[in-house]
Amino acid sequence: MDTSTDNATNLCPNGNLDVLARNNGSDLLLYSRFAPPINQIVEKASYPLWCLIGFPGSILSMWIWSRRSMRRTGSPAAAVYQSALGGVDLVFFIVQLFWYLHMAWQLRTLDRAGVCEGFAIANYLIQYASPLLTLVFTVERYLAVCFPFKVGARNFGNSCRSAIHIVIGSLFFCGCLASVQGVFYTVTDGNCGLRPMFEISGTSEWLFYTVWIMFTEMLIFGMIPIICLILNLLVIRELHKLAKDDKELNREVYPQLINRQAITHSSARVSTTSSVFLPQLAAAISENTTRQSSTLTLLCVSFYLIFAHFSVAVMVLLYIILPMGDLCMTDDQIAHDPTWRRHFRFFTVRSLIESFGISHYAAKFYIYLA
Repeated sequence: MDTSTDNATNLCPNGNLDVLARNNGSDLLLYSRFAPPINQIVEKASYPLWCLIGFPGSILSMWIWSRRSMRRTGSPAAAVYQSALGGVDLVFFIVQLFWYLHMAWQLRTLDRAGVCEGFAIANYLIQYASPLLTLVFTVERYLAVCFPFKVGARNFGNSCRSAIHIVIGSLFFCGCLASVQGVFYTVTDGNCGLRPMFEISGTSEWLFYTVWIMFTEMLIFGMIPIICLILNLLVIRELHKLAKDDKELNREVYPQLINRQAITHSSARVSTTSSVFLPQLAAAISENTTRQSSTLTLLCVSFYLIFAHFSVAVMVLLYIILPMGDLCMTDDQIAHDPTWRRHFRFFTVRSLIESFGISHYAAKFYIYLA
C-alpha cells in the first residue's frame, strides 16, 4: 500500500490523521462512506439470495449422494465426492454468515482476537476445498471413462474407503494452505484486518504476502478450473467416440436381430439370443442418450467454475496491485480525486463479481440435477 502516512502515529506530514485513522482504522467505514450506493445493495442482497437457493440444495446433495442405493447403483467414489462437495457448500454458507454480518451490516462479528484469525483460515479452507474436490472428482471420472481397464486408474478412489481417504487428504492439504492466512490477519485497534507489517509496500513481509496471494489464487482459482475443463473435454470426446461406435453397431446389428426375431416368431420358435440381446441393446441405446445429455452438463459446470473462480481471482489480484489514492487527503479531496474515485468504482465492480463468484456454491447441485 503506497502511503505517506507515519505508521507509528497515523499522522500525515501536514499534521492531519490519514483517512483510515479518521474512520477508526476500518476500511468498511471508508467504503460505506465513499463507494457508490449500489455496492451496499449488492453486499446486503447477494448472500441471502444465494443462501436461500444453496442451503437446501447442499442439504439435498448430501442426502441424495450419501444414500446407500446411490453408492450401489452408481460409482461409489463419485457418490462420496459429490456428497463431500455438498458438505463444503453447506459449510461455506455457514462461515460466510459471519462475513455477511460483519461486512454488510457492520456488526463487528470478526473483531475479536482468535475469531479474526480463525475465520480467515476457515474461509480460505472452504474456498480452496471446493475447486480441489471438483478436480479430484473430475480426475476420477476421467480415469474411469478414458482408462477403464488400467489397474492404476481403477484403483484411484474406486471404493468408498479410498474416496474418503482422498477427501480427507484434500481437506488436509487445503488446511495447510489456508493456515497461512492466520498469520496475515489479526485484530488491530479493535478491527479485524491485515497485519500492518504486510501493508507496508516494498518490505519483505509485503512481498511475501503479495507473492503468496498471487500464487494461491492462480493455483486454486485459475489452474485447477482450467485443468477441470481440459479433463472434462477429454471425457466428452471419449463419450462422443463411444456413442458414435455404438451408433454404428446398432445400425448394423439391430435390424438383423429384428428380422431374425420376426422369422422365429413366424415359425413359432423363440430365439434365445435375440430375446436376451434385444433388451440389452435397447438399454445400451438409452444409456447412450443419457451420456449425450450429461456431456452438456459437464461442459456447463466446467465453464461455470472457470468464470466463477477465475474472475474472482483476477479481482483479488487487481485489488492488491492497484493502489489506493493518497491517504492524507481530506474527505472532500477524496470525494473528487480521480484515483480514489477509480478505486471505489473498482471496489464496486469487485463486489458484483464476487457476488457472482459465490453463486456456484448455490447453483452447483441444480446444474448436476439438470
